[in-house]
Amino acid sequence: MPPTPTALHDFLHAPTPAGEFIARPTPYTAFDVAIAVSAYRDLVRQLPLDETWFALKAAPLTPLVRALHAEGCGFDVASVPEIDQVLAAGVPAGQLSYGNPVRSREEVHAAADRGIRTWVVDHDDDLQRIAVAAPGSRVVFRLAVQGAGADWPLSQRFGTSTDQAVHLARSAARAGLRPAGLAWHVGSLQRDTNAWDRPLGEAAAVWSTLADDGIDLELLDLGGGLAGPGYRHPAPPLADFAAAITRAVDRHFPTRPRLVAEPGRSLVAAAGASVVSVKAVLERTDGARHVFVDGLVFGLGLIEGMDGSVEYRITAPDHHPDAPTADILLQGPTCDSVDQLKAKTPYTAPLDLKAGDRLIIHDCGAYSFSYAAQNFNGWTPAPVVVL
Repeated sequence: MPPTPTALHDFLHAPTPAGEFIARPTPYTAFDVAIAVSAYRDLVRQLPLDETWFALKAAPLTPLVRALHAEGCGFDVASVPEIDQVLAAGVPAGQLSYGNPVRSREEVHAAADRGIRTWVVDHDDDLQRIAVAAPGSRVVFRLAVQGAGADWPLSQRFGTSTDQAVHLARSAARAGLRPAGLAWHVGSLQRDTNAWDRPLGEAAAVWSTLADDGIDLELLDLGGGLAGPGYRHPAPPLADFAAAITRAVDRHFPTRPRLVAEPGRSLVAAAGASVVSVKAVLERTDGARHVFVDGLVFGLGLIEGMDGSVEYRITAPDHHPDAPTADILLQGPTCDSVDQLKAKTPYTAPLDLKAGDRLIIHDCGAYSFSYAAQNFNGWTPAPVVVL
């Protein structure tokens, strides 16, 4: 839970002179940049990072980009429009890493024309396109690793074997590129503090083989995966992850390489909260108590919650915190059956919750408003208020 008071807490709970909460049109999401900046400072204080590339897709907000840039943070971008957004915010191209390893020839040339010179790659076609469009660039090779302990293992779509990584590095050197390092992703919402140990061991083997070839890599991209604070089922604290990762790096590498991380969720999840209004509280034939609200999976982009992968904290600001509660099924306003939040442990709400009351969905600053659907059932994405 983010510390209080914060601008986010005060905004969500601001009272009127009569003592009641300020009524604002719902649904909307409030995002507190200061919470994200504080999380960034905590990350670089606890992990010995030489570079940090914020995963822009987690919260593509220009005020956040500017604030993180002022702290010295770089950015992981996945498309030319993301590159344009970050450049327009005043970030030099040299602080960007193009991390999406599947790119068309046109995308590679467009990114190169904008000054991108750090690329994450996992196949030879992309490598050759980069060699033509941006000779001399530094390239980082993404390994495929298993994501045990993560809510979303990410080993299927991207990444290559250790043998193929060696081949790619040799090809890069021959093509006039600069083989710079190795990358991987241990899976989103990682809860196992030791999840980085195995990929670090695999990276060390690739590192050693290439050194014997006279190819000296320089950086390890630890990827993302840190869960960060918040949610109904918090992960271990950052200090535990930092200690385990640092021990593993030092065990596998006699001389510590340059370390890079691509934080996303861990910086911004607790920085966002969405406010919705209750449309109806209904007892259905299944015996469950269905609470329909005016924004959820589609309007707020809470796609990660529709299968229970993420369970958000939910409070009812119009009711006393100790009011009696009952289990609910939280439903969105559209006619689609997936417009609901599922949970291993049912969500709860006050017994006397009624139409017109508000609910706050906490810890939804990551991968939410960027997921929101455009005009589904006529609902447009909920506005985002940046604090």
